[in-house]
Amino acid sequence: MCGCVIGSFNEELAGDVRNHRSLIWEPYDRVTRGGSVTKDLLETPTEAIGSLERALRTVIDEFKTSLAADGDHPFFGTAPAAYRLTLIASILKPGGHHPSHIHEGAWLSGVYYAAVPAAITGDDDSHAGWLQFGKPDCQVPVGCALQTAAVAPDAGTVVMFPSYFFHHTIPYRGCEERIGIAFDVYRVQ
Repeated sequence: MCGCVIGSFNEELAGDVRNHRSLIWEPYDRVTRGGSVTKDLLETPTEAIGSLERALRTVIDEFKTSLAADGDHPFFGTAPAAYRLTLIASILKPGGHHPSHIHEGAWLSGVYYAAVPAAITGDDDSHAGWLQFGKPDCQVPVGCALQTAAVAPDAGTVVMFPSYFFHHTIPYRGCEERIGIAFDVYRVQ
């Protein structure tokens, strides 16, 4: 897709998030620090939110069909035939972040980046503003080596991962907002 089309779409989506009636600063039921979060965007979808939902469902469905069949694996062996999708947006201000957490009850989680500040770059050794995996929200026994990975956000991209992966965002500096739309895939019985 043309960069100008993605740019226009992301601007519309970011505007819908900024103006969403459920947007609240550091809600008590979310892990966001230094930012605002919405309730499920699919409860009152705009045209752009509906377009994002359709695109995400296509990506999720294609991903599910690509998985290796392994009934003993906690992720590959539990892909739901039918699912419910939720979309929760966050707007982080400079210095804001999401502390380490998991998405309990979901099978697959991810984030779509609608706006990424120019201060967040893919070549930053400090990984400021990046999404990092592998650091739990509790003490790790002495001598236990953690395997971590970090992903630089990029406007217009999707990052997906098993919902049981601990993840957090690393604070960044600058003057622009970082707008991400987290999504969760829940099994429908």
